[in-house]
Amino acid sequence: MPTPNQPSDAAALATAVSAMIHALLDQFDHHMTTRGPFHEFHAGGNLALGDPGTTVSLHVQMVVMAMDPAIEARFVELRFVSLRIMKSRGGGFVSLSCLHGTANELQARLEALERDPAYLIERIRELAQGLPQETNPDIWR
Repeated sequence: MPTPNQPSDAAALATAVSAMIHALLDQFDHHMTTRGPFHEFHAGGNLALGDPGTTVSLHVQMVVMAMDPAIEARFVELRFVSLRIMKSRGGGFVSLSCLHGTANELQARLEALERDPAYLIERIRELAQGLPQETNPDIWR
């Protein structure tokens, strides 16, 4: 994984994001349930984005979470990935939720993204540039 002081080219960034996805998949069967709540699990690391003179150091986390069925009954089977990025040493994350689906759908999507992580790389770049989607923490469990 690139260090915070080392600019990432596209191949290095893809390798780092694929490694995070692989780490999620390694935990998937141990933590995941098909219905109801489960203990969230995550993978993460430090990435550097940008050109050599304007590199931004980021701490990136991918967290697999359950949706709260108290809000809507169909959420009992839905899971999602929360993509979180810390851009400053002062703390605080920007985040967005993505990849919503059942446990099987989410696992299949993560397996495909491990081979070609372009979708998640684009979401990371959006968050790094300050363009996050708002997420609703009341839906998280």
